[in-house]
Amino acid sequence: MKLLALGLGLLQLSTHALAESVVECDDAVGCADGFECVAIDESTSHCLPATFDDDASTSPADTPRLHSRQTAPFPPVVGAHSGIHPRLPLDSAAADSDYHNLLTLALLRLQALPESQPLSYYRIAGIHAAPFEPWTYTPAQHPGQLGYCTHASVLFATWHRPYLVLLEQELQKHAFYEARTWPRGAQRSRWEAVAQRIRLPYWDWATQRGLPDAVKPATVRVRRARGVQTRRNPWAAYSFQRADYRARYFGAPFNTQLTTTRAGNADAVVRAGFAARKRTTYDLFTLRTFSAFSTSAFERTTPGQLGSVEMVHNGIHNDVGGHMQSPDVAAFSPLFWLHHANVDRLAAMYQAVRPGSNVEPRNGSPVMGRPRGGREDVNTPLYPFRHPGGQVWTSRDVSAAADIWRWGYEYPEVPSRLRGQGQTALARAVRTQVDRLYAPVLAKSSGFKAATVANARLMAAAVPEVASASVPAAVSSLVASASSAAVAAAPAASSTTAVKTRTEWLATLIFDESQVEGPFSIKLFLNASDPATMSVSSSSPPPAPHVPIGGCASFSSKSKPPSSSNPVQRPSTTISGTIPLSDALLAAGATLDVNTTVAFLHSHLHWKILRAGDEEVPLAQLPSLEVGVSASVVTYSEDPAVLPVYGVWKTYYRVTEKKAGGMKVKDGGLLESVDVAADGKVVAGAQDVAKPA
Repeated sequence: MKLLALGLGLLQLSTHALAESVVECDDAVGCADGFECVAIDESTSHCLPATFDDDASTSPADTPRLHSRQTAPFPPVVGAHSGIHPRLPLDSAAADSDYHNLLTLALLRLQALPESQPLSYYRIAGIHAAPFEPWTYTPAQHPGQLGYCTHASVLFATWHRPYLVLLEQELQKHAFYEARTWPRGAQRSRWEAVAQRIRLPYWDWATQRGLPDAVKPATVRVRRARGVQTRRNPWAAYSFQRADYRARYFGAPFNTQLTTTRAGNADAVVRAGFAARKRTTYDLFTLRTFSAFSTSAFERTTPGQLGSVEMVHNGIHNDVGGHMQSPDVAAFSPLFWLHHANVDRLAAMYQAVRPGSNVEPRNGSPVMGRPRGGREDVNTPLYPFRHPGGQVWTSRDVSAAADIWRWGYEYPEVPSRLRGQGQTALARAVRTQVDRLYAPVLAKSSGFKAATVANARLMAAAVPEVASASVPAAVSSLVASASSAAVAAAPAASSTTAVKTRTEWLATLIFDESQVEGPFSIKLFLNASDPATMSVSSSSPPPAPHVPIGGCASFSSKSKPPSSSNPVQRPSTTISGTIPLSDALLAAGATLDVNTTVAFLHSHLHWKILRAGDEEVPLAQLPSLEVGVSASVVTYSEDPAVLPVYGVWKTYYRVTEKKAGGMKVKDGGLLESVDVAADGKVVAGAQDVAKPA
């Protein structure tokens, strides 16, 4: 018997080989041409592909594949079980030449598999939506022209986690296949050691302004056993193999496109939204529940709780454009996987910061496997992903930050080395990383002021760490002083205090995404020449025309595949999002003072609905749109492990009530805030529903 110690990394090959499993071999029973006999454990060896070629002259049918004596009934999602290794930013991974070389070759191998195979790149990508067919289930089990993906759903973050784990385990499998092409000995051992570490990379669009550099070239140079070769860049695009599949399953224009695409100005558009995206990402960690963090589906709450990681995610899909802009075909774009790995990373960070926060029951939309939708909770099946025993994954499998370690990966901000140190230590460590990556600089020039004792008392009430010895002494002294009867009259703290405040201005957007066909975004601008809103002057200088601030987006579909008589569309779904305004106001020369800011925004804030290619959609086509402007005094600690605390929110209707799509006083029931009318008076009863974010 030939035995080769490949470590735990190859153990998965015998457990998830599924519909294209393996042929057993030994010294007496060899392998066919193009295959090699590889030891899986001490008693079993299998024939595995020795090489591949993705040259245009090679037919997809010629791509080496596994053949089986016994066909597994389904592909279990088990992860890359070769120990725990980090998912890394793609551009950082590119700095490690061996790692990036093998990672790229593994993706080339995966993308070269025939599109009919269940574990091909095409079929895994197709789980999300098109071709709208069951994956490893029968049509009788999973009927309907729907995808499996969950959007505007509390399951948004948890469903995508096993989806990524599935692609990751296949990516690593092909990394091992590629490592096997090197001669036995030191060279093969070197590449097998690299294969152990292969994990799906991510793109952190809240620290990297534009697209990853590694996705931009059309071709790459790769090092293989046969020498250095030039190949198409699999991170830039996926090349479709079968025109009949595109014609049958994809709507226009995707049915005629040979590769996945993105907008020509994608990098510039992504860069334009960076500042707002970074601040919104920071604020995600102040959301009170995992459901609020996860889904863009609207529920009445304070303005500061209307943001979500899903809404930031929607914006990236729309800004990149091309295939990424359509939920039907987005998963075929390699950028989809980098993007969603970052969403998963932020979800793991949130779970670490707020342990115990989990999926809360809400109604959800129909998806494949659950065509009637209905109530979704922590026990809802995450179809089509199954464990080796056949049990369907649920959100319970991914309910804690530490769960990612079970599936063989970690993130730099959620390292497995902290396992066993307790949730408090992990939470503090991750909050520190949140501050390092995304927090604003607490500078006076950015509108931050020394806090009063009352502000310190607010933070102490909301953040237990403030009262502990782990925070700076200045904070503790303020907390102690806050118990004094003279709190309300206390003077501002000195400039050396560790607590600061700033008035944060926020736009809230609420709308029914089904009212406009296809994906679209709502972009906010500061504009000095909007004649409809120039009746009130401001002491602040006007900004340059059409300065973009940020946006919210719908990631929905009303497309109709050629093979379907019915359009694939979601039911009426009201979603919400937020856009931070404070830094844009300061950059425009405005202040954050209430009176001048309200007048300035009344004169200069406006919005547009945009579809692919910057096609402007009349605001009248989205009658449900409600754009509001609110403000809250926010307290910040200079301790990097302490998140900001929001005070009571006030919504200022003077800014929006006379604009198309603007929120009006009569709409005040949408938000839990103090409603301030155009004349500056507080609407009666509004204080009763106001509470901190």
